[in-house]
Amino acid sequence: MLVKLKSRVLQILFFSVDQQPILMRLKANTDIQVALFMTQFGIRLFTLILLSHVVLPLFAQEQQGDSLSIGLQNQSADSLAILGLADSVATDTAAVIEDGAEKLTKIPIHGQLNEEQRMLARADVIPLSLTQRGRAYTTAYRGMPAGFFQYQFEGYEFDNPVMGFWNEQLIGRYQYEKRIQQTGSPQLALTRITPPKGRRPQSRVVFTQDYGFDINMLDVNLNQRFSPGSYYQLSGSNFSGRGAEGNLTGRFTVNNYYAQGHFERGEKWSADVFYWQLRQRFNMGAGDTFSNLRTGKFKQVGHLFWVGLLGKLSENDVITITPEYTTFEDRYWENNITARNIRYHLSRLRWNYQRTFGSGTFGVKGFFRDIRNEGEIFWREASESDTRLGAYLTTGWSSLNLEVSGGIYRHSELASRPYGKIGAAFHLPGGSKLNLTAFSDSRPTPLLWRSIDDPTQPAFQGEDLIEETGVSAGLQFQLSQYFQAGLEAFSYQNNNVPAYIDETISGSWKTVNYENSGVSTNAALLFKYIQLHNEFSYNRDFETVFGPQFKNVATAKVGFNAFNNALRIEGITSLQSIDGLGSIFFDRRLNLYRLTEADEILTVESGTSTSTFNILDARIQAYFNDAVLFVIWENILSTKYRYIETTVSDFRVFRVGVNWLFYD
Repeated sequence: MLVKLKSRVLQILFFSVDQQPILMRLKANTDIQVALFMTQFGIRLFTLILLSHVVLPLFAQEQQGDSLSIGLQNQSADSLAILGLADSVATDTAAVIEDGAEKLTKIPIHGQLNEEQRMLARADVIPLSLTQRGRAYTTAYRGMPAGFFQYQFEGYEFDNPVMGFWNEQLIGRYQYEKRIQQTGSPQLALTRITPPKGRRPQSRVVFTQDYGFDINMLDVNLNQRFSPGSYYQLSGSNFSGRGAEGNLTGRFTVNNYYAQGHFERGEKWSADVFYWQLRQRFNMGAGDTFSNLRTGKFKQVGHLFWVGLLGKLSENDVITITPEYTTFEDRYWENNITARNIRYHLSRLRWNYQRTFGSGTFGVKGFFRDIRNEGEIFWREASESDTRLGAYLTTGWSSLNLEVSGGIYRHSELASRPYGKIGAAFHLPGGSKLNLTAFSDSRPTPLLWRSIDDPTQPAFQGEDLIEETGVSAGLQFQLSQYFQAGLEAFSYQNNNVPAYIDETISGSWKTVNYENSGVSTNAALLFKYIQLHNEFSYNRDFETVFGPQFKNVATAKVGFNAFNNALRIEGITSLQSIDGLGSIFFDRRLNLYRLTEADEILTVESGTSTSTFNILDARIQAYFNDAVLFVIWENILSTKYRYIETTVSDFRVFRVGVNWLFYD
């Protein structure tokens, strides 16, 4: 009965009376049609959610207990080991940041489309985006180039030794529950969504659509327990649109599918099985350089499979073994002529042994990876491997936590180099904390740049690794229950980064060193009906790194309850102010970002800001039991801006949607 009821609810919501999909009926985008349609859509959605608030509880029992957490609160160091986090997060050597600004202000932001939009709330990053959401995107963290900032999901590290950086557009926005980052660390760990303790399935639907650019997203997620300690999750998303550039050059489609299963055998053994299928297609208009204007078409299809095996050998000894396999097809066309067609395969085996003693842990971990690249045109076949082996030690006292780790990284074709990290957290009176972090690491230069087989474009011949180093000092304090703040000073370096300079007919390679220091601050005022948050970042060497001189993100929220606390309404505004952003160029064929001089690049449109601009967003969120109805207006000021040369956007967006959690 309940299944039929919900099927009818979704049918009424997304289909019209004549059973035609609502998304297909709105072809023209006149103001009157948009207004009438959105009014009709809002009335339907409002009515159905109120109906679900009264009727659905008659058929379904209440949720049994709180959701399980894979984060810090309910997990020991033993279970964190399978996440690859036991040597960092569990020791509290640095502050944990959950959802950037959201941890301080407790503002859940509903209706976000992807990781790019979520990262915009942070002042210490710049999106190296091809402007329209749905296209390739990566994060420039505190002025460092693409590839420096890395994600991790359930132990799987999203790095790409072939292409140079991971396309963060393909990370599932609604597939994770928490975001954990240490102060000073360029790594962000994502933790999975876990179902309730009971055996009733948990389902969630997220739908959002903008009618100006025909951008729409539907994400469906299902969690089900089949024993007290075992469960599975199935989900998929469809994100598509024609974008701001029109019906041809702005089209994109992102289809991601996720499956995972968690299995436990007794109290000593568990296994996590993951499979992700990632698909992305998008177009870009003409515009690279003065001499070669060309349209572009991109397509990526990837498969990720990994298994995490955890065994508790004794009360103090835990071992994890994680085999992984990734394959990607990457194609790029210029003016409908194939310019890149490669397929690469990554096989990796990771291991981690950890022993707990007293107030600390000691462990040994590492990986072996095999890399194969198959190129059908302009790229030769290549194969290589790399290995990482190291140890870590964490310990703590009443006022001090300490973490030390180090080891060796070895590449079969490039150089070898040691790596290391040290972190300390000092707990000060009044709940304040001082964090000190220093690290040194390395990664290979992308295989794509070293395996070019084209007489008009040379391959990169360098054998050095890309070196990454950084130091930071952060202070966090809470003056009262209403005021929280933090301050961090940092200094980062990225050496031996290849850059292709197309100054001649054939072009040439050179290596570039990036160095930047600066400060990042955040503060929040928390009151009953209003909350204010501000995050600020300053980059001293903004003229020579991938970051602006100043970036400020100010967020304000007002909220109140109505109808005897049955309905909660929140209004949120966010203003991004960016000043001093340099000129950044993206080489489509080589998948390469580099800094460039403005006179090298064709100016696409007058009045478009590259260095200084303000972006104002606003939203209203209404909570109906387990559903949230949201209305979003992005870029209210209609700012014309670009992060990457020749990828302009004014991106005025008006979206509506729903985030609905319900139980079968």
